[in-house]
This record gives sequence, structure tokens and C-alpha cells, in this order.
Amino acid sequence: MYFGSVRFFRHLIITVLVLLIVIPAFFAFYYGSKYNSTNSKLTEVQEIVSKYDKTGQNELVDSLSQLLDSSFNTQIPAFQQKVDDSLEEQIHTLQRQMDDSLKTQMASLQKKIDDSFANNTSKINDKQSNSQQQLSGLIKTQTAAIQKALDKKMDEKAAEIIKQFNETINNQVASLQQQIDALKATEAGNG
Repeated sequence: MYFGSVRFFRHLIITVLVLLIVIPAFFAFYYGSKYNSTNSKLTEVQEIVSKYDKTGQNELVDSLSQLLDSSFNTQIPAFQQKVDDSLEEQIHTLQRQMDDSLKTQMASLQKKIDDSFANNTSKINDKQSNSQQQLSGLIKTQTAAIQKALDKKMDEKAAEIIKQFNETINNQVASLQQQIDALKATEAGNG
């Protein structure tokens, strides 16, 4: 992507620097040539004036000085106004271009952030799903192991209780048998 890249800003900076050099140089050459032409005219006028005598020369110089002063006084403000207008227009154009560039870069950056956020959200959801599956599998295996250990303990306890119950029943049966035998023996002896 060109906008927002280092290459784009390098081109932008180079363009601004070139404009800052070329525009003043253009005006310097342009007004320098105007100055030379005005200077050459002034030189011609001075040569003509030098031909006149001192009395006529002073009057002519005064009138030419007034003419040149009024000419320069009107040309300098006009020139200053042209330079100011040109610079103002260039500044507005450059500012508009920079605003447009910043807007496009911000939109691009926002889109990248949104895409990154969406990708990260998807990855987080995938990892969360995987973690839940792993946790569920771990819980199942642990539950199965606990259930197996519990069943084994219950089987051992049940076997022990059954053994004790059988011993108790056998003892009770043996005791009852002895009592029955003793009753039979007493009945047989009484009878």
C-alpha cells in the first residue's frame, strides 16, 4: 500500500522541499529579469540626461526621479500582493493535500485495526473452544478415574461388609444350631 508508507512520506517531503526551492527561484529569476530591463531603461535615460546641460539636467532629473519613484511605488505593492496571493494559494493547496492524505491514512489504519481485531477475536474464540474441549476431556478422564477408584473402593467395602455379614450369619447360625442341638438333647433326655 503506497499511502502511509515510508516511500510515500519520502516522496511528499521531497516534493515539498523541491517546491520550496523552485517557486522562490522562479520568482527571483522572473523579477530579476524585470529588474534588469528596468535598470537598462534607467541607464538609457541617464545617458540621455547626461547630454543635457546642468540647468536643464537638474529639471529633467527631478521629473525623471518623480516619474520613477511613482512607478516603483505602484509596482512594489502590486508585486507584494502577487507574491502574497501565490504563497497563500500554495499553502492552502498543500494543507488540503496533507488533510486528504491524513484522512486516507487514518481510514487505512482504522481498517487494519478492525481487521486485526476481527482476526484476533476469531483466534481467541478458537483457542477458547480448544481449551474448553481440552478441559472437558480432562474432566471426563478425571471423572472416569475417580469413578473407577470409587467403584473399586465400594466393591472392596461391599466385599468386606458381605464377608462380615457372612461371618456374623455363620456365627449366628452356629449359635442357633448349638441351641437347637442343646434343645434336642434336653428334649431327648426328658423324653
